[in-house]
Formats: sequence, structure tokens, C-alpha cells
Amino acid sequence: MEGKITLVTPPDVFENNNLGVLFVNISELDQDLTSEWLEKTEIQQDINIYVYDSQHHHDTKWLLYAMNCCNYAFIDLDRADNLVIALSSYMLSISNSSIYYKVSDSDLAETYKLVNLNRVQRIEDFLENLVSE
Repeated sequence: MEGKITLVTPPDVFENNNLGVLFVNISELDQDLTSEWLEKTEIQQDINIYVYDSQHHHDTKWLLYAMNCCNYAFIDLDRADNLVIALSSYMLSISNSSIYYKVSDSDLAETYKLVNLNRVQRIEDFLENLVSE
């Protein structure tokens, strides 16, 4: 990757015109896969990476701020806490961003599909969409 990466976590905010990507409750494995992808990707522009982990943060305002200022978001609904579950329909329906989500429960997937068709099986599928769009 040629561009600069800025990591943003609660309670910090960072405003500029860079590409913004939000990761919500991703696993350590998915963090590692994302780091490897960032190292190999051919994206030339600077990226702001927002990371929300509900095991360490419970900041509703920050999460909603990040959802609204990022171009892309990936939400791991399998690892979601009550706050993320409560906001999930709203977050998945935000139209100014490309929101992707991972959920393994097929019944929940059918419900979430009513508001957002961007379900992915793996974080790599989400990352591939960053390059192709």
C-alpha cells in the first residue's frame, strides 16, 4: 500500500477527505487478515481506519459518528454485543456508505437481508470490494 494509514479508535475523531473504513467487532484473525491485505493492496490513497470493539468500548455516539463519516464498514454481527445488535438495523440501512456484515445464523441473515444485501462470509470478501469499487 502506497498511502498513509491513520488508525482511529474511540473516543478520538479524525476528519479529512481520506477514504474511511470502519471495522466493528472484528476478531483477531480478521484483524491479522486485514493487516496482511493492507500490506499487499495496491490502493494508492490515504485511508482512515476506524475500529470499534465493544469489548473495550461502549460509546454509542462515536460508533454512529464513525458509521456516518466512513465510506465503507464491516460489522461482525456474530461478535456483536447488545449495543451493536440494538443499532444493527439502523447501521445496515445507512445509505451514504457501503456497509457489509458477517453473520453465520441463517435466520438472522434472512432478516438482515431485508435491509441490506451486502452479507459476506469472510472479511476477505469485504476487502476485495474495497479494491473493486
